[in-house]
Order: sequence, then C-alpha cells, then structure tokens
Amino acid sequence: MSRDARACEERVAAILGRDQVASGEAVEGWRVGGGAPAAVAFPRTVEEVKEVMTAAAAEGWAVVPSGRGLSLAGGEACERLDVVLSTSRMDGTVDYEPADLTLSVEAGASLEAVANLTAGEGQWLPMEPPGSSSATLGGAFAYAFGGPLGTSFGRPRDLILGLTCVTGDARILRLGGRVVKNVAGFDLLKLLVGSQGTLGVITEVTVRLYPIPATETFLVARSDEATDLVPAARAVATAPLLPASVELGGRPGRGAAALVVRLRGSPEAVAADAHAQRAVAPGLTRVDDAEGRALVAELRGLEARWAVAARLALPASRLGEGVRLLASLGTADADADAGRGAGAPCFVADPNVGVFRLGMDAPGQAEEDRLAPLLVDLRREAEKLGGSLTLVQAPAGLMGRVGARGGLPAGVGRIHRGLKRSFDPSGTLAPGRLGR
Repeated sequence: MSRDARACEERVAAILGRDQVASGEAVEGWRVGGGAPAAVAFPRTVEEVKEVMTAAAAEGWAVVPSGRGLSLAGGEACERLDVVLSTSRMDGTVDYEPADLTLSVEAGASLEAVANLTAGEGQWLPMEPPGSSSATLGGAFAYAFGGPLGTSFGRPRDLILGLTCVTGDARILRLGGRVVKNVAGFDLLKLLVGSQGTLGVITEVTVRLYPIPATETFLVARSDEATDLVPAARAVATAPLLPASVELGGRPGRGAAALVVRLRGSPEAVAADAHAQRAVAPGLTRVDDAEGRALVAELRGLEARWAVAARLALPASRLGEGVRLLASLGTADADADAGRGAGAPCFVADPNVGVFRLGMDAPGQAEEDRLAPLLVDLRREAEKLGGSLTLVQAPAGLMGRVGARGGLPAGVGRIHRGLKRSFDPSGTLAPGRLGR
C-alpha cells in the first residue's frame, strides 16, 4: 500500500472506527472497473457519511458510493478512486405507514428485506431490477433500474417519494417527503434517481407501495427464432390492455426464444385479461405458476450469467430492427455448451419501451478482440436509429476499448457538468462517470 493510500485508510478509520473500514486484501472484492480503493468505508448513519465526505472534500479523495458492491468490478471505471463508501450497514426501517402505502428505509436495505417487511401487510414495492434481490434499494434508485413492471406500476422516478443524500461537498439534503402528494418547487428529487452516485450518496429513501395482487398468471409464446415473436410482442405492447409486464427473451441463431406476459389482479380481471391477450397474440398459452416464475427469474438473472452485459435502447417501434441488429453481430459457433460461445448475444427486451438487456461471454483476449469492434458497430447502428448502447459490465480491457456509453450531445453535456458543479463542486463523487 502506498503512503497516500495508507494515510487515506487511517483517516477513514479515525472517523468511523477500525471495525467500519476495510483495507488491504479486504478491498479486492470492492474494485471499481478493475481499480482497487485504498479503503472501503461502512458508515452506519447519515452523520458518519457526512464526516467521510467532509474529509474527502478536504483531502481531494475520489469517493465511489455503493450498496453491497455487487456490480462494481465489471462496471464503469472512474478517473480516480480512493474510497468506496458502502451503505450496506445502513439498512434499518425509518418509518412504515401501511395505511398510507408508504415506507421509509435506509438505503442499504435489500429489496428482499423490503419485500419481507411489507408482505405481512399485503403490500409490495413493484421493482424487479436485474440481478439479485439482495441488491440494495439505494442502489436500485441510484441506477434507476426498476425492471419490467415499470410500464404498469411506474418507473423508479414514479415510485420514489423522498430521499436523503449527502452531496460531494458534505451537505445533507432531504428531498421530497413521505406523502404521495408532495409538490413544492423544482423537483431535485428526480435528479438523484439514475445519477449513479455522481451527485450524492443516497442514505435514505421513501417509496410508495401497492397492494399485492390477488392473482398472478403467466402467458408464454415460444419459437426457434426471436424474430418470429416480434409481431406478437408488438401487438401486446400496443394493445389497449396493459399487462403487468411483457418480456421477449432469446438468442438469435440459437433458438428457444420466448415471449413472457405476466398478468396480475383479481381472479376475474386476470381471466378476462388473459382472454384479451390471446386475442391480440394467438400464440400465447398459459403455463403453470412455477414455470412462469422460473422464466421470469431466468430473464431477471441475465447479467449474473454472463461476463459482459450491455443495454441497447431503441424507440419501442424499432423492436424488430433491434432483434435483427443483434442477429447481425455474429453467427453461432461450435461451442454450444450451455448456450455460450461466440455469436449474437443472449437478450431480454421490454417491448413497451424498446430496451434490450444483452449478455455475452468474453472468456479470453481473442473473444475480447472479437467483441470490441462489434459492440462499437452496434452502438453506431443504434445511434442511427435514435437509440444508444451502454456497456454495463465487462472486463476492464473491453470496457476501456468500447467505453461505457456514447458521447453526449453538447447541450446535455453542459447540463450534466452544471449539475455536477452544484452538487459536487470539487469532483469528489465518482469522477468521470456519466461524463461528469
């Protein structure tokens, strides 16, 4: 450890206590884009977060906020890195009002813990972000990952009512509130959702809940080719009736594509909705609940099974062109073991919004050399169609060659930089991420 790194680690330990700091070999599991921090801080209160950020601003440290560090290593690198600040020990319940359908929890609470807490009252938070249910609620809002239920129940920006954060210059901001109707002035709350830790460390969130639907039914259509299911997916997505979620998953050239439609509500409403959905997409058939839940879990866990994960965003009307773009990335090679190998990526698409989650393997340098130009080409083609490609996780070499995202329009870049100066004037938080 360098002298500067040791001084950083000792200062954080002096602030929080030795039992709330990891250093040395213990930081290996908290690498950011391949780079290791000098220390990992585990504050227990918002005041402790403020103290760490005060020291960071004074010392010129670069701080990357995180929950449990589940997706740091293969994610976007930052220009500098000194401290990873984890909210995983801030996981308490602040306030729960079942009658108001509102819940306030610390940002380190896991999605699974929130689900267990609210299920006893017959309530739930309709968020199913990609990955593990052990991910933190603060992380889900920091990255604005809500999952396929967003069209019917609302995106993360619709579900959050308030939050507390600590800015790069160590100010504690309490934005929004704990009631559904809460409108006063410029909505700063929405700026933090999706900011990926570049504007503030989220320490507490207040969310709106929904009653757990009485019935859940799954309708599935299958085909050897994903392109065959595009008309049905578009028919469901554009029909007047809105399902709880609709997802199209597959791998061009590998077969076993599936369109999964999930319906939730009262038994009578779900039965009527299922009939209506089969009318617009006759290939849909009902599967038993266990099979439907297994399919949904498989689609949700895409990133966990692949070394490279990306998000392709296109206008929803371009769903078919997106599938054809993916098919053009390559043809399946002889390595068909467990559906892996080179060729077009595995994908899950939300036909309602035109977002594709992509999964690929990069087992070695040769595969990385093959993937890098293909991903660059895919980004170029996506931008021609009015979309974008974001590389979410990848080995450091591939991330460096492709870049996490394309360039921002000049006007958007100016807005981003202006926000960064307001919330983090010294560039302490995740410097370089999101172009900030």
